[in-house]
Amino acid sequence: MTVILGKQRDNREKIWKVIRVLREFSIGEVSILVNASGQVISSYLFHLQNAGYVRQSGLRKEADGRNHRLYRRAKNTGPKAPVPCRCIYDPNLDNATVSEGKDVD
Repeated sequence: MTVILGKQRDNREKIWKVIRVLREFSIGEVSILVNASGQVISSYLFHLQNAGYVRQSGLRKEADGRNHRLYRRAKNTGPKAPVPCRCIYDPNLDNATVSEGKDVD
């Protein structure tokens, strides 16, 4: 397993904490709360979504007239952030998920 250290790990931990607290969120909201770029958040959410940790829950029209995609947490396995590698490693469960419903032993 590849361990990612430094800023990526810090961002991942912050994003996961926000996801665990908020009922529904957009990339922009998480970006403001964790002080990370939308691209970093979008990439992490992509991996979490493929592993079944978050799901899209609709669109919200903002004051600027644009629609923003909303996400909702589907799994809350614990305080440690899942780690994207070739799959998603969840340190809370000590297992890896390739895609939704498929665990790696």
